[in-house]
Amino acid sequence: MKPTVHDLADSAGDLRRYAERFRQLASHGDTKGEIKMKSALLVTAGEFLDDVADELVALIGEHEPESPLTERQPASGTQAIVGSESGPPA
Repeated sequence: MKPTVHDLADSAGDLRRYAERFRQLASHGDTKGEIKMKSALLVTAGEFLDDVADELVALIGEHEPESPLTERQPASGTQAIVGSESGPPA
């Protein structure tokens, strides 16, 4: 069964929430070395999840260009799902 536009949008949102959580976790640790190691790994994982979410939204846009799902606003501290690379309008 093919995923629906809603399934893809939900998945993109989930990935963005995981990415944000990874960024939050990256700032916690017991030692400087541990913080640096966690930070590098978690930031990389967060960036990857953001990229995957962007790809999912691009697929939604290809199949449903007028869908309001492609215009969703991101959670605080994340990039806009579609549109400007710099995030939502100020």
